[in-house]
Amino acid sequence: MQQEGAKKYQILHQQESKKMSDNKIKIILTKSIIGCQKDQIATVRGLGLKKINSFVIREKNPETIGMVKKVGHLILTEEL
Repeated sequence: MQQEGAKKYQILHQQESKKMSDNKIKIILTKSIIGCQKDQIATVRGLGLKKINSFVIREKNPETIGMVKKVGHLILTEEL
């Protein structure tokens, strides 16, 4: 009984990890935020980016996509 439950758990866990990895994006800051509007600077900081060529990996959800669109001229994105 316990082995069957463990196998089911492993299968579900693998499926969840595949789903989560499909919904990730890599965000790279490619341009300086000097001279940008304050709300754009705050958005870049909110994404977790500090220096040029720094990157973060975030979940792909409506909040993150909205932030990416707002500062799209400063960053590059890659789907993972």
